[in-house]
Amino acid sequence: MLLLKILMLINIFFICTILGLSFGNRYSKRLNGLSDLQEVTRLLQTDLLVFLTPIPIAIESIAEKTSKGMSEILHFISEKIEKDESGDLYPIFNEASDILKEKFNLELEDIEAFKSLGKVIGRTNREDQSLQLNYILDSLQELIHEAKEEKTKYEKMYGSLGIILGLGIVIILA
Repeated sequence: MLLLKILMLINIFFICTILGLSFGNRYSKRLNGLSDLQEVTRLLQTDLLVFLTPIPIAIESIAEKTSKGMSEILHFISEKIEKDESGDLYPIFNEASDILKEKFNLELEDIEAFKSLGKVIGRTNREDQSLQLNYILDSLQELIHEAKEEKTKYEKMYGSLGIILGLGIVIILA
């Protein structure tokens, strides 16, 4: 009976610790998502403005160069662009933003930066696109800085909270 109680207490401790660490991991996912989004924006800027690559080809090319999660989203966007004949990319980016939010745990302002790509790409001349893409990159840089601060602050806090909660429950039940 004592052995069963000890095993249960150990399980409770480990479950609380894992929960705390997984809550803290959300901040790392957001930071990684924003970094990937910044990389995609830079690559899009280069492909569209320097090499004058058509949008669907540029997005498909960038999908091959990015992380798995972002690559899936870019493939989704590329497929939708090929099927859509309206030429308006905003609804496609809007639809893809739901997937992006789930995969990378992004906040509303992060998603708005992504959606603004759909508003900018292919709508204006090269100079205006360059200005808009630079603005988006600056916004993403600020969001990355904010995400780094949150990660530093909250990731450790949630991990510690999980351990403390687990120990507290173990002490109460013991």
